[in-house]
Amino acid sequence: MAGSKLTPADMPAGDLAIRILDLHRQSTSDDVSRAEWRDARKRLNASAKLLPSEAQAWAAVVEAMAWDIKSAPGVVADVVIACDVLVQIRSDRDVGWTEECAAEFQRLQMECITAAAASFGFKPNNVPPDQRHDVRAKFERLWDDAGHRKLSDAFDRRSLAMNNARNAWRSAARAGLLAITRKMSPPDTVVTT
Repeated sequence: MAGSKLTPADMPAGDLAIRILDLHRQSTSDDVSRAEWRDARKRLNASAKLLPSEAQAWAAVVEAMAWDIKSAPGVVADVVIACDVLVQIRSDRDVGWTEECAAEFQRLQMECITAAAASFGFKPNNVPPDQRHDVRAKFERLWDDAGHRKLSDAFDRRSLAMNNARNAWRSAARAGLLAITRKMSPPDTVVTT
């Protein structure tokens, strides 16, 4: 992760993270059995269930790496997905957006959209396409009249912070992957983005 100063030993279930990294090192020169990879994932999963959500997200990143890349090249995509979740959780924490905020936002949003749709005689998921603009406008009036604009602003700040964090780590990851690709490519190969 870009900007992170943690080492594997500092991560939740650090000893298991180190074991997974050791398996990767071992796999460069020896075969690592599927049973060894499976055991590492199983042990990590068992310990991660007891951790708070950010620590579980770290564990999910490490677990996504717990595959032999030679037999499971999709591991890279799994790591990217797990990193996205971790970045979202860390970004939410940094701006003060909690699970309670998210639940309240969704509840109030559903309450207002239900009322807006009902004012036209519809259920929220059965608004005809030609009526959606009117229902949306009614929803926005109800939302503003109920004083929920501050919550919308907080949600917008959360979204902006999360997108900035994702863009930063993706740029760093892309640069790292390009460097690895260049290093592993034959000298006459041109590697571009």
